[in-house]
Amino acid sequence: MNTIFKHLISTTALLFLILGTLTAQTPEAFKYQAVIRDANQQPLSSQPVTIRLSILSTSSSGTLVYQEVHSPTTSALGLVSLNVGEGVPWTGTFADIDWGSDRHYLQVEVDETGGSSYALVGTSELLSVPYSEFAREAATVALIAGEGIAIDGNEIRNASPSLWLQDSNLVFVDTAIVGIGIHDSLKIPDDAHLFVNGNIRIAEDSSLFGVGKIVGANGIEFLGDSTNEGDFTLFSNGRALFEEEVGINQVFSFIDLNVRNQVGNSTVFQVEDTSGNDLFEIGRNGNVGINQITNNVTLQVQNKTNGTNNIILNVERANGNNVLQVQDDNDVVVTGDFSVNSGAKNFILDHPLDPANKVLAHNAVESPDYVTYYHGTITLDAQGNATVSLPEYFEALNTDYHYQLTCIGGFSQVYISSEIQQNQFGISGGQPGMKVSWQVSARRDDPWAHDHPYEHEWQKDPQDLGRYYYPEGYGRSDESRIGSNDQEGGQDE
Repeated sequence: MNTIFKHLISTTALLFLILGTLTAQTPEAFKYQAVIRDANQQPLSSQPVTIRLSILSTSSSGTLVYQEVHSPTTSALGLVSLNVGEGVPWTGTFADIDWGSDRHYLQVEVDETGGSSYALVGTSELLSVPYSEFAREAATVALIAGEGIAIDGNEIRNASPSLWLQDSNLVFVDTAIVGIGIHDSLKIPDDAHLFVNGNIRIAEDSSLFGVGKIVGANGIEFLGDSTNEGDFTLFSNGRALFEEEVGINQVFSFIDLNVRNQVGNSTVFQVEDTSGNDLFEIGRNGNVGINQITNNVTLQVQNKTNGTNNIILNVERANGNNVLQVQDDNDVVVTGDFSVNSGAKNFILDHPLDPANKVLAHNAVESPDYVTYYHGTITLDAQGNATVSLPEYFEALNTDYHYQLTCIGGFSQVYISSEIQQNQFGISGGQPGMKVSWQVSARRDDPWAHDHPYEHEWQKDPQDLGRYYYPEGYGRSDESRIGSNDQEGGQDE
Protein backbone atom coordinates (compact mmCIF):
# COMPACT_ATOMS: atom_id res chain seq x y z
CA MET A 1 0.00 0.00 0.00
CA ASN A 2 2.84 2.39 0.82
CA THR A 3 4.35 1.67 -2.58
CA ILE A 4 1.00 2.26 -4.25
CA PHE A 5 0.42 5.51 -2.28
CA LYS A 6 3.79 6.87 -3.31
CA HIS A 7 3.10 5.80 -6.83
CA LEU A 8 -0.27 7.58 -6.81
CA ILE A 9 1.16 10.77 -5.40
CA SER A 10 3.76 10.92 -8.14
CA THR A 11 1.37 9.94 -10.88
CA THR A 12 -1.18 12.57 -9.95
CA ALA A 13 1.24 15.48 -9.71
CA LEU A 14 -0.09 16.74 -13.02
CA LEU A 15 -3.67 15.65 -12.40
CA PHE A 16 -5.18 19.15 -12.08
CA LEU A 17 -2.72 20.89 -14.33
CA ILE A 18 -4.32 19.34 -17.37
CA LEU A 19 -7.90 19.74 -16.23
CA GLY A 20 -9.83 20.44 -19.40
CA THR A 21 -12.35 23.21 -20.06
CA LEU A 22 -15.70 22.60 -18.34
CA THR A 23 -18.45 22.10 -20.88
CA ALA A 24 -22.15 21.60 -20.69
CA GLN A 25 -23.33 17.99 -20.61
CA THR A 26 -26.61 16.14 -20.80
CA PRO A 27 -27.63 14.81 -18.39
CA GLU A 28 -26.34 17.16 -15.65
CA ALA A 29 -22.55 16.71 -15.45
CA PHE A 30 -19.25 18.37 -16.17
CA LYS A 31 -16.13 16.83 -17.71
CA TYR A 32 -12.95 15.90 -15.83
CA GLN A 33 -9.76 14.64 -17.54
CA ALA A 34 -6.36 13.59 -16.20
CA VAL A 35 -3.20 11.66 -17.20
CA ILE A 36 -1.99 9.07 -14.71
CA ARG A 37 1.77 8.43 -14.75
CA ASP A 38 4.08 6.16 -12.79
CA ALA A 39 7.04 7.20 -10.68
CA ASN A 40 9.20 7.53 -13.78
CA GLN A 41 6.66 9.87 -15.31
CA GLN A 42 5.58 7.20 -17.76
CA PRO A 43 1.86 6.90 -18.52
CA LEU A 44 -0.03 3.91 -17.11
CA SER A 45 -1.28 2.57 -20.40
CA SER A 46 -4.53 0.55 -20.75
CA GLN A 47 -4.83 -0.14 -17.02
CA PRO A 48 -8.16 -0.45 -15.16
CA VAL A 49 -8.35 1.97 -12.19
CA THR A 50 -11.01 3.06 -9.68
CA ILE A 51 -11.53 6.78 -9.00
CA ARG A 52 -13.74 8.16 -6.20
CA LEU A 53 -14.83 11.81 -6.63
CA SER A 54 -16.30 13.84 -3.72
CA ILE A 55 -17.87 17.35 -3.71
CA LEU A 56 -17.13 19.20 -0.44
CA SER A 57 -18.64 22.56 0.62
CA THR A 58 -17.09 25.52 2.44
CA SER A 59 -13.45 24.27 2.51
CA SER A 60 -11.11 21.48 1.33
CA SER A 61 -11.98 19.59 4.52
CA GLY A 62 -15.60 20.70 4.62
CA THR A 63 -18.95 18.93 4.54
CA LEU A 64 -19.45 16.10 2.03
CA VAL A 65 -22.47 16.97 -0.15
CA TYR A 66 -21.99 14.42 -2.94
CA GLN A 67 -19.81 11.38 -3.76
CA GLU A 68 -19.56 9.00 -6.75
CA VAL A 69 -17.22 6.23 -8.09
CA HIS A 70 -15.85 5.74 -11.60
CA SER A 71 -14.08 2.60 -12.96
CA PRO A 72 -12.36 3.71 -16.19
CA THR A 73 -9.46 2.12 -18.10
CA THR A 74 -6.64 4.44 -19.00
CA SER A 75 -5.82 5.02 -22.64
CA ALA A 76 -2.51 4.16 -24.27
CA LEU A 77 -1.32 7.59 -23.14
CA GLY A 78 -2.58 7.08 -19.56
CA LEU A 79 -5.57 9.43 -20.05
CA VAL A 80 -8.86 9.07 -18.19
CA SER A 81 -11.90 11.13 -19.13
CA LEU A 82 -14.84 11.31 -16.68
CA ASN A 83 -18.19 13.06 -16.56
CA VAL A 84 -18.60 14.26 -12.99
CA GLY A 85 -22.22 13.61 -12.11
CA GLU A 86 -22.51 10.40 -14.15
CA GLY A 87 -20.58 8.04 -11.88
CA VAL A 88 -22.05 5.49 -9.47
CA PRO A 89 -23.56 7.63 -6.66
CA TRP A 90 -22.46 6.77 -3.12
CA THR A 91 -23.60 9.86 -1.17
CA GLY A 92 -26.20 12.51 -2.07
CA THR A 93 -27.67 13.51 -5.38
CA PHE A 94 -25.72 15.52 -7.93
CA ALA A 95 -28.82 17.44 -9.05
CA ASP A 96 -29.45 18.63 -5.48
CA ILE A 97 -26.10 20.40 -5.08
CA ASP A 98 -26.70 24.09 -4.33
CA TRP A 99 -23.75 25.51 -6.23
CA GLY A 100 -24.56 29.14 -5.39
CA SER A 101 -24.83 28.73 -1.60
CA ASP A 102 -21.11 28.38 -0.81
CA ARG A 103 -17.68 27.51 -2.18
CA HIS A 104 -17.27 23.92 -3.44
CA TYR A 105 -14.22 21.66 -3.69
CA LEU A 106 -13.50 18.49 -5.77
CA GLN A 107 -11.70 15.72 -3.85
CA VAL A 108 -10.01 12.93 -5.93
CA GLU A 109 -9.11 9.45 -4.61
CA VAL A 110 -7.59 6.61 -6.77
CA ASP A 111 -7.03 2.83 -6.51
CA GLU A 112 -4.68 1.86 -9.38
CA THR A 113 -5.60 -1.79 -9.03
CA GLY A 114 -9.25 -1.13 -9.72
CA GLY A 115 -10.34 -2.03 -6.19
CA SER A 116 -11.71 0.07 -3.32
CA SER A 117 -8.51 0.82 -1.39
CA TYR A 118 -8.47 4.50 -2.27
CA ALA A 119 -5.54 6.81 -1.74
CA LEU A 120 -6.13 10.57 -1.55
CA VAL A 121 -4.65 12.36 -4.51
CA GLY A 122 -5.72 15.93 -3.72
CA THR A 123 -8.50 18.47 -3.29
CA SER A 124 -9.03 21.58 -5.44
CA GLU A 125 -11.58 24.40 -5.34
CA LEU A 126 -14.04 24.65 -8.20
CA LEU A 127 -13.46 28.26 -9.14
CA SER A 128 -16.71 28.69 -11.10
CA VAL A 129 -20.14 27.09 -11.11
CA PRO A 130 -20.09 24.27 -13.66
CA TYR A 131 -21.55 25.55 -16.88
CA SER A 132 -24.11 22.77 -16.97
CA GLU A 133 -25.52 23.87 -13.63
CA PHE A 134 -25.51 27.55 -14.61
CA ALA A 135 -27.33 26.64 -17.80
CA ARG A 136 -29.84 24.53 -15.89
CA GLU A 137 -30.69 27.41 -13.49
CA ALA A 138 -30.69 30.03 -16.22
CA ALA A 139 -33.07 27.92 -18.24
CA THR A 140 -35.79 28.64 -15.67
CA VAL A 141 -35.71 32.39 -16.48
CA ALA A 142 -37.90 33.57 -19.35
CA LEU A 143 -38.01 37.02 -20.93
CA ILE A 144 -41.34 38.12 -22.39
CA ALA A 145 -41.68 41.07 -24.73
CA GLY A 146 -43.86 43.83 -23.37
CA GLU A 147 -43.81 47.43 -22.19
CA GLY A 148 -40.23 48.66 -22.35
CA ILE A 149 -38.77 45.27 -23.58
CA ALA A 150 -38.50 44.07 -27.19
CA ILE A 151 -37.17 40.65 -28.32
CA ASP A 152 -35.97 40.36 -31.91
CA GLY A 153 -34.45 36.91 -32.50
CA ASN A 154 -31.48 36.65 -30.15
CA GLU A 155 -31.51 40.42 -29.45
CA ILE A 156 -33.11 41.89 -26.32
CA ARG A 157 -33.41 45.66 -26.32
CA ASN A 158 -35.25 48.58 -24.66
CA ALA A 159 -38.44 49.26 -26.57
CA SER A 160 -38.86 52.76 -25.06
CA PRO A 161 -35.61 54.73 -25.12
CA SER A 162 -34.88 56.35 -21.75
CA LEU A 163 -35.25 60.06 -21.33
CA TRP A 164 -32.08 60.01 -19.24
CA LEU A 165 -29.09 60.88 -21.41
CA GLN A 166 -25.42 60.74 -20.54
CA ASP A 167 -22.95 63.32 -21.77
CA SER A 168 -19.43 62.90 -20.37
CA ASN A 169 -19.96 62.77 -16.59
CA LEU A 170 -23.31 64.62 -16.62
CA VAL A 171 -26.71 62.95 -16.46
CA PHE A 172 -29.79 64.96 -17.39
CA VAL A 173 -33.29 64.74 -18.85
CA ASP A 174 -34.04 66.60 -22.04
CA THR A 175 -37.64 67.46 -21.11
CA ALA A 176 -39.40 70.37 -19.47
CA ILE A 177 -40.24 68.70 -16.14
CA VAL A 178 -38.30 66.28 -13.94
CA GLY A 179 -39.71 64.70 -10.80
CA ILE A 180 -37.75 62.86 -8.12
CA GLY A 181 -39.47 60.89 -5.39
CA ILE A 182 -42.89 61.24 -7.00
CA HIS A 183 -44.83 58.74 -9.12
CA ASP A 184 -47.59 60.94 -10.52
CA SER A 185 -46.40 63.58 -13.00
CA LEU A 186 -49.71 65.42 -12.57
CA LYS A 187 -48.64 66.35 -9.02
CA ILE A 188 -45.64 68.29 -10.31
CA PRO A 189 -46.35 72.05 -10.55
CA ASP A 190 -46.49 73.33 -14.10
CA ASP A 191 -43.80 75.95 -13.47
CA ALA A 192 -41.37 73.51 -11.82
CA HIS A 193 -38.55 72.32 -14.05
CA LEU A 194 -37.30 70.20 -11.14
CA PHE A 195 -39.61 68.93 -8.41
CA VAL A 196 -38.12 66.94 -5.53
CA ASN A 197 -40.45 65.25 -3.07
CA GLY A 198 -38.10 65.25 -0.09
CA ASN A 199 -34.93 66.95 1.06
CA ILE A 200 -32.11 68.19 -1.14
CA ARG A 201 -28.57 67.99 0.16
CA ILE A 202 -25.66 69.80 -1.43
CA ALA A 203 -22.25 68.27 -0.79
CA GLU A 204 -19.67 70.38 1.01
CA ASP A 205 -17.41 70.38 -2.02
CA SER A 206 -20.12 71.71 -4.34
CA SER A 207 -18.90 74.85 -6.08
CA LEU A 208 -22.11 76.09 -7.68
CA PHE A 209 -25.81 75.70 -7.07
CA GLY A 210 -28.71 77.78 -8.24
CA VAL A 211 -32.46 77.78 -8.65
CA GLY A 212 -33.40 80.07 -11.50
CA LYS A 213 -29.88 81.42 -11.66
CA ILE A 214 -26.43 80.11 -10.75
CA VAL A 215 -24.08 82.39 -8.88
CA GLY A 216 -20.45 81.74 -8.02
CA ALA A 217 -18.55 81.42 -4.77
CA ASN A 218 -21.08 78.96 -3.30
CA GLY A 219 -23.83 81.58 -3.46
CA ILE A 220 -27.45 80.60 -4.11
CA GLU A 221 -29.94 82.86 -5.85
CA PHE A 222 -33.64 82.04 -6.06
CA LEU A 223 -35.20 83.93 -8.97
CA GLY A 224 -39.00 83.79 -8.81
CA ASP A 225 -39.69 86.59 -11.29
CA SER A 226 -37.46 87.05 -14.33
CA THR A 227 -38.03 90.81 -14.16
CA ASN A 228 -36.36 91.00 -10.74
CA GLU A 229 -32.62 90.96 -10.23
CA GLY A 230 -33.05 88.31 -7.55
CA ASP A 231 -36.01 87.61 -5.27
CA PHE A 232 -33.72 85.97 -2.72
CA THR A 233 -29.97 85.67 -2.79
CA LEU A 234 -27.89 83.80 -0.21
CA PHE A 235 -24.24 84.81 -0.39
CA SER A 236 -21.27 82.68 0.59
CA ASN A 237 -20.52 84.97 3.55
CA GLY A 238 -23.88 84.10 5.11
CA ARG A 239 -25.68 87.31 4.13
CA ALA A 240 -29.16 87.11 2.64
CA LEU A 241 -30.83 89.59 0.31
CA PHE A 242 -34.61 89.82 -0.16
CA GLU A 243 -36.02 91.99 -2.92
CA GLU A 244 -39.57 92.14 -1.55
CA GLU A 245 -41.60 90.93 1.44
CA VAL A 246 -40.27 88.18 3.65
CA GLY A 247 -42.46 85.68 5.45
CA ILE A 248 -41.48 82.97 7.89
CA ASN A 249 -44.39 80.51 8.16
CA GLN A 250 -46.69 83.25 6.88
CA VAL A 251 -46.37 86.35 4.69
CA PHE A 252 -48.56 89.39 3.95
CA SER A 253 -48.03 91.59 0.92
CA PHE A 254 -48.19 94.76 3.04
CA ILE A 255 -45.67 93.59 5.66
CA ASP A 256 -41.96 93.66 4.87
CA LEU A 257 -41.12 90.99 7.44
CA ASN A 258 -43.62 88.70 9.12
CA VAL A 259 -42.58 86.02 11.59
CA ARG A 260 -45.34 83.67 12.67
CA ASN A 261 -45.20 82.13 16.12
CA GLN A 262 -45.03 78.35 16.35
CA VAL A 263 -46.63 76.51 19.27
CA GLY A 264 -44.08 75.28 21.77
CA ASN A 265 -41.34 77.77 20.92
CA SER A 266 -40.30 80.18 23.67
CA THR A 267 -38.77 82.56 21.12
CA VAL A 268 -40.54 83.70 17.95
CA PHE A 269 -37.68 85.70 16.45
CA GLN A 270 -34.08 86.09 17.57
CA VAL A 271 -30.95 87.82 16.31
CA GLU A 272 -27.56 86.96 17.81
CA ASP A 273 -24.02 88.25 17.47
CA THR A 274 -21.09 86.07 16.45
CA SER A 275 -20.61 84.97 20.08
CA GLY A 276 -24.21 83.81 20.44
CA ASN A 277 -25.32 86.75 22.61
CA ASP A 278 -28.87 88.03 22.11
CA LEU A 279 -29.12 91.27 20.16
CA PHE A 280 -32.85 91.25 19.49
CA GLU A 281 -35.49 88.79 20.60
CA ILE A 282 -39.26 88.49 20.49
CA GLY A 283 -40.71 86.08 23.02
CA ARG A 284 -43.68 83.80 22.48
CA ASN A 285 -45.64 85.84 25.03
CA GLY A 286 -45.12 89.04 22.98
CA ASN A 287 -42.26 90.46 25.03
CA VAL A 288 -39.44 92.20 23.18
CA GLY A 289 -35.83 92.35 24.29
CA ILE A 290 -32.84 94.22 22.90
CA ASN A 291 -29.63 92.64 24.21
CA GLN A 292 -31.77 90.82 26.78
CA ILE A 293 -35.36 89.66 27.30
CA THR A 294 -37.23 89.11 30.56
CA ASN A 295 -40.56 87.28 30.66
CA ASN A 296 -42.32 89.86 32.81
CA VAL A 297 -41.08 92.93 30.88
CA THR A 298 -42.89 93.86 27.67
CA LEU A 299 -39.96 95.85 26.28
CA GLN A 300 -36.48 95.59 27.75
CA VAL A 301 -33.40 97.37 26.43
CA GLN A 302 -30.09 96.59 28.09
CA ASN A 303 -26.92 98.51 27.38
CA LYS A 304 -23.84 96.26 27.22
CA THR A 305 -21.29 98.97 26.42
CA ASN A 306 -19.22 100.47 29.22
CA GLY A 307 -18.50 104.17 28.92
CA THR A 308 -19.74 107.64 29.74
CA ASN A 309 -23.33 108.61 29.04
CA ASN A 310 -24.09 105.79 26.61
CA ILE A 311 -27.59 105.70 25.16
CA ILE A 312 -29.63 102.71 26.35
CA LEU A 313 -32.84 103.66 24.55
CA ASN A 314 -33.41 106.30 21.91
CA VAL A 315 -36.71 107.04 20.14
CA GLU A 316 -36.57 109.48 17.24
CA ARG A 317 -38.95 111.18 14.86
CA ALA A 318 -38.71 110.61 11.12
CA ASN A 319 -36.55 113.75 10.81
CA GLY A 320 -34.04 112.35 13.32
CA ASN A 321 -35.04 114.60 16.26
CA ASN A 322 -35.12 112.84 19.62
CA VAL A 323 -38.47 112.14 21.27
CA LEU A 324 -37.31 109.98 24.18
CA GLN A 325 -33.84 109.11 25.32
CA VAL A 326 -32.70 106.94 28.24
CA GLN A 327 -29.04 107.27 29.15
CA ASP A 328 -26.95 104.86 31.19
CA ASP A 329 -26.37 107.51 33.86
CA ASN A 330 -30.12 107.12 34.64
CA ASP A 331 -31.06 110.37 32.85
CA VAL A 332 -34.29 110.38 30.85
CA VAL A 333 -34.74 113.10 28.25
CA VAL A 334 -38.19 113.76 26.77
CA THR A 335 -38.51 116.13 23.82
CA GLY A 336 -42.12 117.27 23.64
CA ASP A 337 -45.09 116.83 25.95
CA PHE A 338 -44.99 114.28 28.73
CA SER A 339 -48.38 113.08 29.89
CA VAL A 340 -49.45 110.77 32.69
CA ASN A 341 -52.93 109.31 32.32
CA SER A 342 -54.80 108.98 35.63
CA GLY A 343 -51.60 108.40 37.56
CA ALA A 344 -49.33 110.25 39.96
CA LYS A 345 -46.05 111.94 39.04
CA ASN A 346 -43.99 110.82 41.98
CA PHE A 347 -40.56 111.74 43.25
CA ILE A 348 -39.28 108.68 45.13
CA LEU A 349 -36.23 108.52 47.42
CA ASP A 350 -34.88 106.63 50.40
CA HIS A 351 -36.65 107.72 53.58
CA PRO A 352 -34.18 109.99 55.45
CA LEU A 353 -35.17 108.53 58.84
CA ASP A 354 -34.97 104.87 57.76
CA PRO A 355 -33.22 104.76 54.38
CA ALA A 356 -32.53 101.03 54.52
CA ASN A 357 -36.16 99.98 55.02
CA LYS A 358 -38.53 102.76 53.91
CA VAL A 359 -39.34 104.90 50.86
CA LEU A 360 -40.43 108.54 50.84
CA ALA A 361 -42.60 109.72 47.89
CA HIS A 362 -43.51 113.31 46.95
CA ASN A 363 -46.09 114.13 44.34
CA ALA A 364 -45.28 116.69 41.66
CA VAL A 365 -47.16 120.01 41.78
CA GLU A 366 -50.03 120.07 39.27
CA SER A 367 -51.40 123.21 37.67
CA PRO A 368 -53.65 124.15 34.72
CA ASP A 369 -50.91 126.46 33.38
CA TYR A 370 -47.17 126.64 32.66
CA VAL A 371 -46.28 127.79 36.22
CA THR A 372 -42.78 128.47 37.56
CA TYR A 373 -41.88 128.95 41.27
CA TYR A 374 -38.99 130.82 42.94
CA HIS A 375 -38.48 131.09 46.71
CA GLY A 376 -35.97 132.04 49.38
CA THR A 377 -35.31 133.71 52.79
CA ILE A 378 -33.83 137.18 53.29
CA THR A 379 -32.87 139.31 56.35
CA LEU A 380 -34.20 142.90 56.54
CA ASP A 381 -31.71 145.78 56.99
CA ALA A 382 -31.68 148.42 59.78
CA GLN A 383 -34.58 150.27 58.11
CA GLY A 384 -36.65 147.07 57.82
CA ASN A 385 -36.14 146.85 54.03
CA ALA A 386 -34.63 144.30 51.65
CA THR A 387 -34.05 143.80 47.91
CA VAL A 388 -34.51 140.27 46.46
CA SER A 389 -32.51 139.35 43.34
CA LEU A 390 -33.98 136.79 40.97
CA PRO A 391 -32.14 134.82 38.23
CA GLU A 392 -30.96 137.04 35.36
CA TYR A 393 -33.24 135.17 32.93
CA PHE A 394 -36.37 135.63 35.07
CA GLU A 395 -38.07 138.41 33.09
CA ALA A 396 -37.07 136.84 29.77
CA LEU A 397 -38.82 133.63 30.72
CA ASN A 398 -41.82 134.71 32.83
CA THR A 399 -44.80 137.04 33.07
CA ASP A 400 -47.84 137.55 35.33
CA TYR A 401 -45.99 137.59 38.69
CA HIS A 402 -47.48 136.63 42.10
CA TYR A 403 -45.81 137.29 45.52
CA GLN A 404 -46.03 135.75 48.97
CA LEU A 405 -44.20 136.97 52.16
CA THR A 406 -43.99 135.32 55.60
CA CYS A 407 -42.25 136.78 58.69
CA ILE A 408 -40.08 134.48 60.76
CA GLY A 409 -39.74 134.89 64.56
CA GLY A 410 -42.31 137.67 64.92
CA PHE A 411 -44.95 139.70 63.18
CA SER A 412 -44.61 142.79 61.06
CA GLN A 413 -46.56 144.56 58.30
CA VAL A 414 -44.17 143.59 55.55
CA TYR A 415 -45.18 144.28 51.95
CA ILE A 416 -43.85 144.44 48.37
CA SER A 417 -42.45 147.95 48.09
CA SER A 418 -41.40 147.61 44.43
CA GLU A 419 -42.48 145.04 41.85
CA ILE A 420 -40.09 143.08 39.71
CA GLN A 421 -37.90 145.23 37.48
CA GLN A 422 -34.51 144.24 36.14
CA ASN A 423 -35.03 140.86 37.84
CA GLN A 424 -35.39 142.40 41.35
CA PHE A 425 -38.20 143.33 43.76
CA GLY A 426 -38.26 145.20 47.15
CA ILE A 427 -39.61 144.34 50.61
CA SER A 428 -40.41 146.98 53.27
CA GLY A 429 -42.30 147.47 56.56
CA GLY A 430 -40.45 144.97 58.69
CA GLN A 431 -38.43 145.14 61.87
CA PRO A 432 -34.66 145.54 61.60
CA GLY A 433 -32.88 142.18 61.38
CA MET A 434 -36.09 140.19 60.85
CA LYS A 435 -36.05 137.16 58.53
CA VAL A 436 -38.68 137.01 55.81
CA SER A 437 -39.54 133.96 53.70
CA TRP A 438 -40.58 134.93 50.17
CA GLN A 439 -42.09 133.12 47.17
CA VAL A 440 -42.72 134.29 43.61
CA SER A 441 -44.80 132.34 41.07
CA ALA A 442 -45.09 133.23 37.41
CA ARG A 443 -46.32 131.98 34.05
CA ARG A 444 -43.91 130.95 31.30
CA ASP A 445 -43.63 133.56 28.56
CA ASP A 446 -40.97 132.03 26.26
CA PRO A 447 -41.56 131.52 22.48
CA TRP A 448 -42.48 127.81 22.82
CA ALA A 449 -45.10 128.63 25.47
CA HIS A 450 -46.52 131.34 23.20
CA ASP A 451 -46.73 128.91 20.26
CA HIS A 452 -48.19 126.10 22.38
CA PRO A 453 -50.72 127.57 24.80
CA TYR A 454 -51.61 125.11 27.51
CA GLU A 455 -55.07 123.60 27.07
CA HIS A 456 -56.32 122.05 30.26
CA GLU A 457 -59.76 121.06 28.94
CA TRP A 458 -60.73 119.34 25.65
CA GLN A 459 -63.16 116.83 24.22
CA LYS A 460 -62.15 113.19 24.09
CA ASP A 461 -61.39 111.70 20.70
CA PRO A 462 -64.37 110.04 18.98
CA GLN A 463 -63.00 106.53 19.57
CA ASP A 464 -62.61 107.34 23.29
CA LEU A 465 -66.09 108.72 23.90
CA GLY A 466 -67.71 106.79 26.72
CA ARG A 467 -64.35 105.41 27.80
CA TYR A 468 -62.25 106.32 30.84
CA TYR A 469 -58.68 106.61 32.06
CA TYR A 470 -59.91 105.39 35.47
CA PRO A 471 -63.13 103.47 34.77
CA GLU A 472 -63.34 101.81 38.18
CA GLY A 473 -63.60 105.26 39.77
CA TYR A 474 -66.84 105.79 37.86
CA GLY A 475 -68.29 102.34 38.40
CA ARG A 476 -67.40 101.10 34.92
CA SER A 477 -65.73 97.84 33.88
CA ASP A 478 -62.12 97.56 32.80
CA GLU A 479 -63.25 97.06 29.18
CA SER A 480 -64.22 100.76 29.20
CA ARG A 481 -60.64 101.82 29.81
CA ILE A 482 -59.09 104.05 27.15
CA GLY A 483 -56.61 101.98 25.17
CA SER A 484 -58.35 98.68 25.81
CA ASN A 485 -58.74 96.42 22.76
CA ASP A 486 -62.28 95.51 23.84
CA GLN A 487 -64.72 98.02 22.34
CA GLU A 488 -67.31 97.52 25.05
CA GLY A 489 -68.28 100.73 26.77
CA GLY A 490 -69.62 103.20 24.25
CA GLN A 491 -70.72 106.76 24.64
CA ASP A 492 -72.43 107.79 27.88
CA GLU A 493 -76.00 108.94 27.52
